[in-house]
Amino acid sequence: MISTIIFDWGGVLALADNALAAKKLAKKYGINEKELAKGLANFERQFEASKNYRGYFSRVCETYGIPRKEIEKALNAAHATHMLQVAKKLKRLGWPLYLLSDQMHFRTLYIKKHNDLSFFDGLFFSSEIDFVKPEKGAFLYVLKKIKCKPQQCLFIDNNAKNVKAAKKLGINVILFKSESQFRSELKRFGIKIA
Repeated sequence: MISTIIFDWGGVLALADNALAAKKLAKKYGINEKELAKGLANFERQFEASKNYRGYFSRVCETYGIPRKEIEKALNAAHATHMLQVAKKLKRLGWPLYLLSDQMHFRTLYIKKHNDLSFFDGLFFSSEIDFVKPEKGAFLYVLKKIKCKPQQCLFIDNNAKNVKAAKKLGINVILFKSESQFRSELKRFGIKIA
């Protein structure tokens, strides 16, 4: 029986930052948008479990010739979507809510500063817990901290690899595609939102 819900941030409760940044910067710098999004994501993976993200900016600047301030501004433009309000509704219905997100430390700080996350029972950002999804350790760390068994949790993420890794541990999952799809899939677990 599900007793706890764990959300991802980027691509679920907020816009996917690498895709948005690539869209904003590709044309200006004459770079293929898909290649830039993939490159930003690859570089991010190298630095999202660390508080030291200077290397990320160095690599992106060196590879694509984009100034740090522009990269940072484009990534930070990935604001929360209506899904954050949906999560708040779940909280009002009495569900314990947690956030498990892979973010570089500057993004973690920005997200915390510019969004009301106070309704979450706990926040687990990769740059603060030293684990990244889909590593088994990320999920085990959260389960231990929240004192829940895998089968008691529902994990929502837009990344198929992360969802597959969580499911392999016995966690209930939803691969997020849209708000309407998410609402529909919640019913499968006996969870209804007005």
